[in-house]
Amino acid sequence: TSIMILHNTILVSVSKAPRENEQPKILRIQWAVINSEMVLTRGFSFFIQDEQQDDGEDQSCNTNKQEVIQYGKPIEYVLKKFIYDYGQCGIIAGSDIESDLAILEAEAKRLGIVPESKIKEKVQINSENKCPDLNSLIKSYIRQKSGIFV
Repeated sequence: TSIMILHNTILVSVSKAPRENEQPKILRIQWAVINSEMVLTRGFSFFIQDEQQDDGEDQSCNTNKQEVIQYGKPIEYVLKKFIYDYGQCGIIAGSDIESDLAILEAEAKRLGIVPESKIKEKVQINSENKCPDLNSLIKSYIRQKSGIFV
């Protein structure tokens, strides 16, 4: 199965809100695992509970504070699920992959959640949308990798 893992790709999108003198706050994490045949095998979208309960809202990605309060999950719970899927893949991709990975790695390190190994192959997904939803991220990735219009 280790050969199969190398062909799995994890697509990730992190919605963030800036904070003064701190790393940005994670508001939402979305990811999907796609196999070598470009078939979606898993997908998740989680709002993140606000540990500080501040009044910040992410205007750029239309994340509503009420949705976060109602549907939010603890960051530790979400990161453990993400790290599991991350460990099943050989490629990671996203529309803002370097920034998203940096904030996820910093948060995971702060919580002591460390993946067994790091994915070495990173793919920047070309997307006009600054905060793509999971469906548009998947479509953009498949279009970019295969040249097929989805």
